[in-house]
Amino acid sequence: MAASRVDRISSVHWWLPHKDIGVMLRQAHSTFSDDFQGEEIQVMMEKWVENVCRLSEGDMRDLLSLVKEFSVD
Repeated sequence: MAASRVDRISSVHWWLPHKDIGVMLRQAHSTFSDDFQGEEIQVMMEKWVENVCRLSEGDMRDLLSLVKEFSVD
């Protein structure tokens, strides 16, 4: 079975709580849903996860700060 998106991100950014990863994934999905539909959203989400897994810890912390600043809970 393939690892979940949360697990894949967590394996690279082990310091990041799953709750925060979930917030980031929801925000990314919401953003992609504005411009894409159906399978296109899933493709974009996979690309997003791949890119996030390549970020340095500092860049990931910056991204998390931005997401938290602009997310609506």
